[in-house]
Amino acid sequence: LVLPLNFLDMRRLSFVSALSLMMNVYMLCWLGVEFARRARAGELPGDICLLGAGRGGVAMVGAVAQCATLQMCVPPMYADLARRNPRRFGHALWAAYTILAMIYIAFAVLGYFIAGPGVPSNIMLGLPKTPAALVVQIGAIVVTAPVYPMMVLPMVASVE
Repeated sequence: LVLPLNFLDMRRLSFVSALSLMMNVYMLCWLGVEFARRARAGELPGDICLLGAGRGGVAMVGAVAQCATLQMCVPPMYADLARRNPRRFGHALWAAYTILAMIYIAFAVLGYFIAGPGVPSNIMLGLPKTPAALVVQIGAIVVTAPVYPMMVLPMVASVE
């Protein structure tokens, strides 16, 4: 299903990335609404550590670090940049990494506040069985779709 995306150039792949960004926004909004609903109903876990000292701290740092592991993708992305120059590309990377880190952090914090320290290793498995939560779970698939071609991009670029 994702294989054909590997052979699209970055301009065409940007549509899938835009869809992924919209799904991320939906997921974060859903988590925010779910957090507010549970807070009003008094259903939030009581054993949350607000200082972040507890189980999962190292995993959280590792997850945020994953958003910065695109160094092998940089040369093909730079080659596809319109009006490319190192300064412009640096600004684009800085903005992208900042937005990505904020998405990771917001998702982790809201997920932790909703599920507490007993959160399953895959937060998607701990979501309620509602249609809106199902859209979030399906959205996780949509979000990963444009990541795969970016990881394969250096290999495809060397073949082309």
